[in-house]
Amino acid sequence: MGSRGRATVAALVAGGLIASMVAGVFLIERPAGDLPGVALGSETILVVERTLGLFAAWLFVVVVMSRASVGQLPSEISGRGVRYADRGTTQEALAEVRSTLERLDGEVEDLREVTYVKRKER
Repeated sequence: MGSRGRATVAALVAGGLIASMVAGVFLIERPAGDLPGVALGSETILVVERTLGLFAAWLFVVVVMSRASVGQLPSEISGRGVRYADRGTTQEALAEVRSTLERLDGEVEDLREVTYVKRKER
């Protein structure tokens, strides 16, 4: 990724952080009843946790999209995070697919020749 791409990603991350902070502080209302247990009874901690959650979701999207823009798609998305295939494994699989396609092309050509010969014999 070039310096222009890095600058774009940095701007998206900074913008996402600011948007998360604004949403966490101003847009999300206080719970109607008691505060959730993770807030430890503090409204400030609740706001910080919500802000971090929103930012983490935004960061997840930015990372996946930035890597997708250079042709790297995730092989697994789960509760533990995003997993990308090992680049060497991908290259090996690509080489295997290419060799299989070449072999199949040869077999198709052989079948065409056999079919052509049979048609001529008729």
